Amino acid sequence: MELTLARSVPEGLHHLVRTAGIGGLKANTVCLGFYDDAIPDDALAKFQTRRKRFFGNKGNGETYNAGGLFRGIRGVDDNKDLNEREFVKLIADSLKMHKNVMLCRHFNQLNKVQILNSKGVFYIDVWPVNFFRPETASYFDNTCLFLLQLACIINMVPGWKSKTCLRVFLFVSANSVSASNKEHKLEDYLQKLRILAKIQVVSWESIAQTMATNELDLSINYSESRMQEYNILSAEFLQAINKTIVSYSKRTAVTFLYLPRPPEDTKQSEMYLKQLTKLSDDLPPTVFVHGLHPVTSTTL
Repeated sequence: MELTLARSVPEGLHHLVRTAGIGGLKANTVCLGFYDDAIPDDALAKFQTRRKRFFGNKGNGETYNAGGLFRGIRGVDDNKDLNEREFVKLIADSLKMHKNVMLCRHFNQLNKVQILNSKGVFYIDVWPVNFFRPETASYFDNTCLFLLQLACIINMVPGWKSKTCLRVFLFVSANSVSASNKEHKLEDYLQKLRILAKIQVVSWESIAQTMATNELDLSINYSESRMQEYNILSAEFLQAINKTIVSYSKRTAVTFLYLPRPPEDTKQSEMYLKQLTKLSDDLPPTVFVHGLHPVTSTTL
């Protein structure tokens, strides 16, 4: 455990990112809660911790509430410690310090007992596409691989392995002759990565039909280097994407989505966070992920 004192939350994050770890084993991922208007829930209050007895310590090993060691959660009517721009800066600073980033939302809805006692199968969904740059949907970068790795790890947890199935979504154009080739290519790729998953094909046309505008233009040939970028989307397009994800989430335990890089223009920070919120509204427990480092290998 590391203790750091700082004058602000962003400064404290910098200290923790640099000091977390043991020796050369440094943490490479920063996990943050989502910035929204959800009612705070003190998860630490649910756990009782037993004090350890050390040499010369006459304590009786009594238990205590771990949440009592901290300030406590924010009240419903209290102001937040960070504004939208400062929170987005936490994401940007973590990436600048070469750390992967995870944003978790709706995990207060995760019912592990229901999943483990269910007679049916739940899905762990992976959407390896940056919806803010849909023109790059045919590329697979480190973030896509990190999404698959995280989902695969959850699927391997005892209890979850028999109750959940990993599902990877592939976006294709229905009018393209290469749609089936992309599915076979992804299937071969998952086999090389030794990941057992069901491939769910989704056509871009099914999304475009729900939109009055012609915003979805897949003819633009962006390079793979631009896949991580954030691009402001219309509310109509975000709503169409959100409805598509929701329609597949009736039996979903956890959803993994692509987290684009925060915009360089800090004036767009509020819009960036607002659009992430719209994209994940009404979804099951959701993890936005941005990965920087290779996490898998096909050389073995």
